[in-house]
Amino acid sequence: LRELSQAVVWCLRRVKEGERLSIGCHGAHGRTGTLLACLLVHEGTTATEAIARVRKDYCNRAIETKGQEDLIVKYDNALNEQTETGND
Repeated sequence: LRELSQAVVWCLRRVKEGERLSIGCHGAHGRTGTLLACLLVHEGTTATEAIARVRKDYCNRAIETKGQEDLIVKYDNALNEQTETGND
């Protein structure tokens, strides 16, 4: 989760600084979709909504495995926990 969070924050920082990002992996579905969903989660979308949105707006085959879905949910839960305890 720490590495994922670092990647998400790095990507969002670049975008907020006006840079354009190209996000991809070998097949452009599993890891790409997972990162895209986590970017949405970081910005306030729930894990379920983020998964659905990535599949609708990016590719219906994105986020290929249950493990990837679980990671997105785990990331969402960790962010919510940080918010509740004030450890932003």
